[in-house]
Amino acid sequence: MKKQFAATFKILVVILLILAMFPVRILAVGGSASRREVSLRYLSNWPSGPELNSRSAILIEMNSGEILFAKNEDEKRYPASITKVMTALLAIENCKMDEKVTFSHAAVTDLEEGGYNGYYKEGEELTVEQCLYGLLLESVNECGYALAEHIAGSVPAFAEMMNARAEQLGCTKTHFNNPHGLNDENHYTTAHDMAKIFWACLQNEKFYEIDSTLTYKIDPTEKNPEGFSMKMHHKMMQSGSDYYYEGVKAGKTGYTSIAKNTLLTYAEKDGVELLCVVMKGDGGGAVYSDTKALLNYGFKNFSMVDMTENVTNFIAGLNLANSMPVKVVGSSLFYLPNGVDSLVLKLDKKGAFDEDGTIGNLIFSFGDEKLTALPVVIDEEALREREATKPAETETAGEGESGESKEGTTKSPDETEPASESIPSREESKGGGLRKVLLILVAAAVVAVAALVVIKRVKANKIRAQKRKEILERFRNNKSQ
Repeated sequence: MKKQFAATFKILVVILLILAMFPVRILAVGGSASRREVSLRYLSNWPSGPELNSRSAILIEMNSGEILFAKNEDEKRYPASITKVMTALLAIENCKMDEKVTFSHAAVTDLEEGGYNGYYKEGEELTVEQCLYGLLLESVNECGYALAEHIAGSVPAFAEMMNARAEQLGCTKTHFNNPHGLNDENHYTTAHDMAKIFWACLQNEKFYEIDSTLTYKIDPTEKNPEGFSMKMHHKMMQSGSDYYYEGVKAGKTGYTSIAKNTLLTYAEKDGVELLCVVMKGDGGGAVYSDTKALLNYGFKNFSMVDMTENVTNFIAGLNLANSMPVKVVGSSLFYLPNGVDSLVLKLDKKGAFDEDGTIGNLIFSFGDEKLTALPVVIDEEALREREATKPAETETAGEGESGESKEGTTKSPDETEPASESIPSREESKGGGLRKVLLILVAAAVVAVAALVVIKRVKANKIRAQKRKEILERFRNNKSQ
């Protein structure tokens, strides 16, 4: 037994070492986990965007949070079937995938004319996961209705959940009234709000797994002996379509007579992740053409500028002079117009600490134009480490007491002047991060092995208890004879 667990542990350690060398992304897609938005379209050299047929649109680079293009993004629109991404998100967040969903009479009849799929019958039983494939690939309204009843008991109750979740995601002009998006004057949103919802959906692994699938089959059921065959409706994902666009990985189509055509699209190329929403287009071809124009605009006119190392060096310089260690909160990635590769960093200090420990903001500028600002806060972890390892000393006065701002300009990470010789290099910083990840993973492996030992012991104890019971029964039987 000991040899078996020792061998298992060694294998786990080797696997974890490999994972540490080649980190695996936890989120499916979706760029920055914070979903922080930045709009820099006021910059004088910002590329002009394409002319669109669709009445509303928005294009976001998801790693930097940059809003690259927007047209009437905050005007209220009817979403049609792109509503279903919110329905799917709530189903994934509130259900197990193997839960059985029963299609009620209302689920297959309480829909407007033209809103029926026809293959889903009253009394049909499918799993939540199967319903989600029907919902996102084939846009089956009955699946949305059945999921709503399964989760909340009724469509009105589910709509309340949809609206509460939308508010959590920062939506300000959205009101959902049904789970499928069929015509309803009290069912509306905006391109901007739909971008926030779709962004959150893409960061859910199960959602992305389903929404990036091209075809799916469900085996025959009692109500449908032929089973169900499904195909993704988004034509930019279909390699044989005239609208196919390389790099489009997920999305959702929509259409009603009032909403007209709507389209959600996620595309990725060389680490750049674009989220596109177009609403109220005149015809399916129009929303695909508009989306293609926006994706071309986003991929061809901008480049990623990674200021992470520059910020690290800048903050390291501050920490050498300050008795109170600080750090920057937020992403230092920028997706900027081609040719912009030099940014200015400046610390704008506050007179006193905020309650959350914010001492000021790190300002990113291009020329005379301010791009954005990230909060600079007290680094509590570094402070604890410093106090634990350093003997009591007299605090040295530095820039933290002077109140002066520190400024620096950088062209590229290689040209950045380090604040001092003690500032860690990029390789050293990366190595430290890998060591921390490795320690965490090894600890997880130890816990896993310990859990296996406990499970083995529990099983062994059960077997022994069963044997004791059998022996006792035989003893009683023999005694009674």
